[in-house]
Parts: sequence; structure tokens; C-alpha cells
Amino acid sequence: MRPLLQKASGLTETIIAAAIEVHRDKGPGLIECIYEWCLLKELGRRGLACVRRKPVLIEIDSHRRVVNPRPAGTLENSPAIHRWVVARI
Repeated sequence: MRPLLQKASGLTETIIAAAIEVHRDKGPGLIECIYEWCLLKELGRRGLACVRRKPVLIEIDSHRRVVNPRPAGTLENSPAIHRWVVARI
């Protein structure tokens, strides 16, 4: 197996196991931001460097707005796409 594919496979296994653990512990029915926070903590406990999404200031003409854009965060210094699928390793 190629080294990058092997790393991606290992990360995927860790992410899925962490998500299952959070769901087992917290159960269904919570809002997304709670699951996101719990998943970040669980991934960190498993040794993965995670950063929650950070606000970005958007300006157009004289209008300003702070938004929380996607991706949801970063995982092991790689941008993540739609929750925790690693875009690049």
C-alpha cells in the first residue's frame, strides 16, 4: 500500500472510531455544534491535531460580516471537507 493511502486509511479508521464513540456516549438528538465539539475533543484524545473552524471577516463595499465558513476545521494540518473527510494529506 502506498504511504499516503496507508496514512489516509489510518486517519479514516481513527475518525470513524471517534465518531462512533461520541455517538455512543452522547446519543442521538443533539445539535451539530455539540457533536462537533465532542468529536474534536475525542480526536484530540486519540492524538490527532484538530482545530475548530475560525471566524472570517468578509467585506464588500462598506458592509462587513463575520462568518464561520466551511470547511468545519482542520485535521492534522489538512483542510477538512464536509465534517471530517480529509481533503488532502
